[in-house]
Amino acid sequence: MLGLINRVLDKPDAGKLLRLAFGILLIFHGWHKMVGGVGAIAGMLTNAGLPTFIAYGVFAGEVIAPVLLILGILTRPSALVVAGTMVVAQFLAAPAGFVSLAKTGAWGAEPTAVFFFAALAIALLGSGKYSVMSNPNLR
Repeated sequence: MLGLINRVLDKPDAGKLLRLAFGILLIFHGWHKMVGGVGAIAGMLTNAGLPTFIAYGVFAGEVIAPVLLILGILTRPSALVVAGTMVVAQFLAAPAGFVSLAKTGAWGAEPTAVFFFAALAIALLGSGKYSVMSNPNLR
């Protein structure tokens, strides 16, 4: 029975399509910044002693990179951009989350950690054969 299940589910390229869900979920974060602006992020950067122009990097990490992930274009570099964005987001938005628990008992940094580790997995796996980019060396 286990052999049958493994044969039916052994579809690595179909599994790599999870990058679609990942990209769509991340675009919601980017959409919020596009509609509401990056003022809150600029304020966090100022408080951290960093230049405010970095706030526009959010568009690369939460809008451009997710669109590229959805399409399967430059998947690995795009996923690394997202992973880096998640690290910066955690340090700016809730640095105490690394050493605290949420009210539900979850790790305080869990939401960004899930995005971070999923982005790393996508960077390691690539886009698979279901992508807009046809050159397998660039996936």
